[in-house]
Amino acid sequence: MPAPRPLSRDTCPACKRFTGQQLECPYCGLDSPHLPLQRALQLAAFTLSVTGLAILLLIGQPPTPSIISISQLRPVMNHGFVSLAGTVVARPRISGTPAAPQTVSFDLVDAGGKLTVMATQAAAKMLLRQDNLPSAHHPVQVTGHLYLAAGKSPRLYLDSAHSLKRYRQTAPARFPIHE
Repeated sequence: MPAPRPLSRDTCPACKRFTGQQLECPYCGLDSPHLPLQRALQLAAFTLSVTGLAILLLIGQPPTPSIISISQLRPVMNHGFVSLAGTVVARPRISGTPAAPQTVSFDLVDAGGKLTVMATQAAAKMLLRQDNLPSAHHPVQVTGHLYLAAGKSPRLYLDSAHSLKRYRQTAPARFPIHE
């Protein structure tokens, strides 16, 4: 009769079956006593990966730029991500059909100047679907990417419909006219 084989690291101490590198025996469910370091490393790796993902999500959030005036725009800011506040000059212009708009644009004016705000395709469609288009003389705040070209009016492209915030319009002050 052959001599019994000694238990290896890959054998369950309870049922004497081969378990491989698993953390518990697939047959009897007994925890493997010889792999505490591996269990600790797996827990540390999981904790480190979740912590790293959380840090990446926090760092990856784009910062909200502070509101600047149109007069502060400089050529070096071309394609920059900016936020502007002002008043819509006239009602928005829609190119294409209302069901499938190509662009929605309107002119924005503040104390420093005037520029054109544009929303293309997906952003334009979302603005129309949400009925979030500002009317003439309506105060708004817009956030997007600048396009500044020599000899052309500055333009700001909205990334999404959420980049346009409409402020509550206050009634104009009525002053008595004395003649």
